[in-house]
Amino acid sequence: MYYKFSVLSETGNEIDGIEQGSYSEIKNRLREKNYYLLSLEADIFKSIRFALKKKTVKAQTLALFFEDLVNMLKTGIAINEAVIALQESSIEPVLTKALSGIEDDLAKGFSLTQAFQETKVFPWLVLNMLKVGEKSGSLEQISDDLAKYYSREAEFLSSLKSAVIYPIVVFCMLVGIMFYVSFKVIPHLEALLPIRGNAYFSTRLLLFLSHFLKNFWFVCLLFPIAAIFIYSRFKKSSVEKIASFYYKIPLIGSVAKDAVFSTLFSNLAV
Repeated sequence: MYYKFSVLSETGNEIDGIEQGSYSEIKNRLREKNYYLLSLEADIFKSIRFALKKKTVKAQTLALFFEDLVNMLKTGIAINEAVIALQESSIEPVLTKALSGIEDDLAKGFSLTQAFQETKVFPWLVLNMLKVGEKSGSLEQISDDLAKYYSREAEFLSSLKSAVIYPIVVFCMLVGIMFYVSFKVIPHLEALLPIRGNAYFSTRLLLFLSHFLKNFWFVCLLFPIAAIFIYSRFKKSSVEKIASFYYKIPLIGSVAKDAVFSTLFSNLAV
């Protein structure tokens, strides 16, 4: 999340700027610099733009990348030459750009882990595993393990996408039908059949929802944005409370816990 801040320096100068992080992190960061905080507000639009522009390497691409890297390392090709060859053969724009940066950083004397980290497109697991591989001298084995891991993850994500497509389509259709009924059907019925005050509660509730959606439809658009803002602001400061509540939700909580444990033990297996 991005935040706009205004502070006073020790010399009395007012400084404005933008920082990325949680609310508490940025606040502590500014205090450590001996700044007097005047204001700190979330920059929602910049955060949304950053989220839309942020790109990472997909699991399937990572699996293929590390498979090719393992094959090259087995033939005795140096890591910098392997990176150049993989860059030339890559058809993924994100990976190609990242490998170009890695090539330049390796030429400057950066370690492999540092070069990968500078791209900011590789998952933390890749960075940590590469660090272990560099220190232990088992980069070939680590790359092979990463290739197998991301191959399994790509298969899982593919199965998951196939499983959720139908519910998402049904949900979108229900939302569309709900808006159509609220905007078109119910107003006509209300005009033809005037509803009195002694109508059933369900009827009055349906009319209320219809009028609400018709007059305040934009709230449906603002609600997801507000939810993202609240979550990003409090997720680090109240992560334990949120997790405790989230895992207690019937059905969803148990599935989420199983997914977390599955990821944990998969990472340990690597």
